[in-house]
Amino acid sequence: MKLFLTSAGFDNRLLVDEFFKLTDKTGKSLKALFIPTALNTPEMREAIPVFMEDLYCLGITDENITVYDLEESFLGEISDFDVMLFTAGNPDFLMERINSVGFKKSIDEFLEKDGIYIGISAGSDIVAANIKNGLGYINTIIECHAKNGKPAGILNIEAIDKVLLTDNQALVINGYHSEVIG
Repeated sequence: MKLFLTSAGFDNRLLVDEFFKLTDKTGKSLKALFIPTALNTPEMREAIPVFMEDLYCLGITDENITVYDLEESFLGEISDFDVMLFTAGNPDFLMERINSVGFKKSIDEFLEKDGIYIGISAGSDIVAANIKNGLGYINTIIECHAKNGKPAGILNIEAIDKVLLTDNQALVINGYHSEVIG
């Protein structure tokens, strides 16, 4: 399982470099599924281009980005994608939509096939213990947008209750290896 969990995306260049340690592909060859569903108000939706920039800074091009807003069942092949990015916004609304269209099974399949899950704020919250009936991939609470984050370094994610992340940090989980970057 490859999780790249952030508060604010790839504003820190170090995070971009660390992301590419999870794949042997170049940015231009990566295919991304972009899921802005957590941006559930008109005001929040105005930020969609800001979150698209997170994919562009990885070198992913428009023709390799598919936008999926969890309005209906996913009809594509999840195995066609290398990256799945869930934006910031309302995590409870996001989980409601994931559950209503049965998308958790697709996320599970994606992660089993070595896909990279990128979470930004709400997208990070839903994989952790933050949300009751969330995805539950880790049993640790992630506190995004913390003033003082967890010091960078390797950690045993199963042995701690909470990880604080600043807007310049990421929690990277690659199989059994967990590390705070930034």
